[in-house]
Amino acid sequence: MKPFYKLSIPERRKWLVNHQLISPQQSDEYANQFELSLTQLTHFSENVISQLSFPLGVLKAITVNNQSYTVPMSTEEPSVVAAANHGAKLLSKNGITAESFRTGIFGQVVLMAVSSEQIDQITADLSQAKQDLMAQFSSLSHYGGGIETIEVLTETAPFLEIRFKINPAQAMGANKVNAILEAYSQRLKSQFNLDSEFAILSNAPAQFVTAKASIDFETLAKNEISGEKIAQKIAHMSQFASMNSYRAVTHNKGIMNGVDAVLLATGNDFRAVEASVHMHAGASGSYTTLSQWQVSGNQLIGEITLPMPIGVVGGSITSRKLIKNNYDLMHNPSAEQLSEIIASVGLANNLAALYALVTDGIQKGHMKLQLQNMLLNLGATEAQLPELITKMQQEKNYQQDYAKQLLNEMRN
Repeated sequence: MKPFYKLSIPERRKWLVNHQLISPQQSDEYANQFELSLTQLTHFSENVISQLSFPLGVLKAITVNNQSYTVPMSTEEPSVVAAANHGAKLLSKNGITAESFRTGIFGQVVLMAVSSEQIDQITADLSQAKQDLMAQFSSLSHYGGGIETIEVLTETAPFLEIRFKINPAQAMGANKVNAILEAYSQRLKSQFNLDSEFAILSNAPAQFVTAKASIDFETLAKNEISGEKIAQKIAHMSQFASMNSYRAVTHNKGIMNGVDAVLLATGNDFRAVEASVHMHAGASGSYTTLSQWQVSGNQLIGEITLPMPIGVVGGSITSRKLIKNNYDLMHNPSAEQLSEIIASVGLANNLAALYALVTDGIQKGHMKLQLQNMLLNLGATEAQLPELITKMQQEKNYQQDYAKQLLNEMRN
């Protein structure tokens, strides 16, 4: 059988059906539901005039906590899905172990010029406030969530911060957190005649996931380059990135290539995750890497820790059919499981990028995919692509004019 990436789009959907990852009906929906109606679009954005579509690909198989997942990835960059599949394949022998720590979302109610007496009154009321708010938002506790902590913080005088930590259960929870904060602001007004400056959630890191993996030297070996040499080079790159912010930011971007693609495919807020991730990367006072790779014995060991404020219910997750199908494709993971999958995909993308850098160089894989797109846009057929790409790579000439010349010569 042909490799999955060489199958046609209908053949890939048929493969997913045959392996009972999606139903025949879902296959038809993937084939036909490319666009939302204009009525639907007006509920997702403002001033709508049209829509842009991103490709939806799949990471065929990644093993996380001894379970294999087929993972949807939405991105316009062709090398991202290819890299995720390559990285996952390198990691497949030993698999990935991951653990999620969903402790909550921070929220802030901020006041100004509050007297010491009023601070004491607010502090004395916190316990009762928590109890009353939990009663008001009882649906959250019904699903296992709730207010974890409320603190009064005076370090930023003349501002007074009342910081909440709220467990959103299986939802991302932004709307629920903001509703609780605004309800508390009303309490401050009614009980203490205090007007808050603002009340809103914080995207500061609060929910974390860690993924770890090991790869044997023999798995890493390529052509004449030993697996040990590749492992050592990857470890050296990781060490340099941890010490150098110019490299760290690109190292982390390679991780987020995969992370964002899964977030988009699952209807989650990739902007919130990006903000949280980069604050986490700079938490030590200098910007550093989200992952670390080192050699131990005859293995390359990788570990990644990411903030992951996501959910599996609510928002566009429940209102868009294809996103619901994407969850079915992954056997409907919990928020904890999805966090672990996403971190594992990030680690796989990171490994693939580092592996390419220390072997063939990053451009070889990138350029092949870019050339395919350029040649198809120029009117080349699928059958003509291999010969055209080979000639352009041999000449190291990747210009469009040269591509046109080769295509004309082939046609004549």
